[in-house]
Amino acid sequence: MSKYTNSMIFNNLNKKSLNPYILKYNMDKLNVDTIDELLDKIKEMSILEFIKFEEVFEFNLTETQKEVLSNIYENDISIVLCGKGSGKTSLTCSLFRYMIMQDLLNTEGLGHDRIDYVNMCSNASSARDTFYKEFCNQLEKSLFFKMFKKDTLCKIYRNEIHFGSKYLVLHTLNSIQSSFEGKNIRCGVIDEISDEHFKNARSVFEDLCGSVYTRFNDGKVIVITWTRFRTANPMSDVGYALYTEYNKSKKNDLKIYTTLKSHYEMRGKQPKGYDKDNPQHRKMYNCEMASDKNSIIDVSKINFIEFPKLLDLKIYNDNEVKFEVKNKIKKPDGKVYCHIDTSLVRDRTVIALYYNNIIEIHVIKPDKKNSLEVSYDSLEKLLIKLRPICEKISMDSFNSALFKQRYKVVVKSFNQLQQYRALMSFKNNLHRIKIISDNNKDDLLDELSYIYINNSSNKWEYLNKSKSSDIADAIFYVSMLANDTINIDKNNSVVGFNL
Repeated sequence: MSKYTNSMIFNNLNKKSLNPYILKYNMDKLNVDTIDELLDKIKEMSILEFIKFEEVFEFNLTETQKEVLSNIYENDISIVLCGKGSGKTSLTCSLFRYMIMQDLLNTEGLGHDRIDYVNMCSNASSARDTFYKEFCNQLEKSLFFKMFKKDTLCKIYRNEIHFGSKYLVLHTLNSIQSSFEGKNIRCGVIDEISDEHFKNARSVFEDLCGSVYTRFNDGKVIVITWTRFRTANPMSDVGYALYTEYNKSKKNDLKIYTTLKSHYEMRGKQPKGYDKDNPQHRKMYNCEMASDKNSIIDVSKINFIEFPKLLDLKIYNDNEVKFEVKNKIKKPDGKVYCHIDTSLVRDRTVIALYYNNIIEIHVIKPDKKNSLEVSYDSLEKLLIKLRPICEKISMDSFNSALFKQRYKVVVKSFNQLQQYRALMSFKNNLHRIKIISDNNKDDLLDELSYIYINNSSNKWEYLNKSKSSDIADAIFYVSMLANDTINIDKNNSVVGFNL
């Protein structure tokens, strides 16, 4: 193997490291006379030629599966949404095998002392029982990897495989316990990103992109999943949201591939027990949206605008999070309404103003690291300045005891029916409402995507258990306030101010 003795992988290998039976089988199969010729021929194979040569699968890939796999290899970012059981894991394992083979045979090296390949699942058992088991099974059958005696080319551990004495490392990670820190990732796959148990799926995707493309110009990031649609809004499905965002788009000159295909399109046959009238089957196997559109807020109808704000707030941290109005408030034409959603340390104080069919949002975030709270003194001063320009001011009852004592106002909670009326007031007036766009736009859209409206019982539910719906709550209630669906008086179940 003279041609490969300078390789970081093969410098410790010799003929004693090779399995003579598999070696002869491969040489006869490819009609070559020397090991160098054999390795050259394998290295020059396309990914589909390599899979055919490897004889790993007992079945033939369909033309659609071949198309998907070729596109994944040829592009920088791939968002692959395919019906459950359509062979996504098998294809990504094949991609890893092919790229690892290419890197093992790269005599020049890739500019790093160690190269990492990563597959991340939602949890440890999923990582171990799906991808890792499949990949190890493929290694055992692979004609390329079987050509080397056990433990000479690769060593298999519980959660990772070392190739070429740790030059290449394949990791199986999970979103709960693992991160990408300290790794030189050349190819990363996020497996079942739409799984409802996947922790911080969107930020994991962005972190992986940053880790790969700061190190390798030809690195690859792959997202695979079938659609879950945890709410009636498909944008609450992380995989579908990424598919929508990246479909036919350009991101910093990266080559991008997106596909959404049913199980039938991928495999050429329906799964056993498939029922076309079952909404869950249509979602799992067809990646179809099977929910009632009346149970969502159509975020595509929201009109975000850039517009001067009434409030120009200066926010700073001292012993607590304080804020002040920097300039004099200029009252606009027409009536102004205000709703304030208060907070403790964990969530945010949100101030929503409604005027001229515009909703203006201000979000004050407590400093969780230093356990700072939002200053009630600042909030009181703000209310005193808002009172002269506001027709009505409402406030949630959370942590509002100070205002109840000082201003003798009624403090109660919004009941379910009032919450429903608030949301429907916003939804029904959405065609004429504009929202001033700022840094809170993405947070608002994220919150709205987790809202499920149950019209039969006149209530709505926020399905994101890890975050609160503060911004959405504030815009719902100020919209209801402005559209006269509640009145602020002694008998009302909101906080009303007469400062």
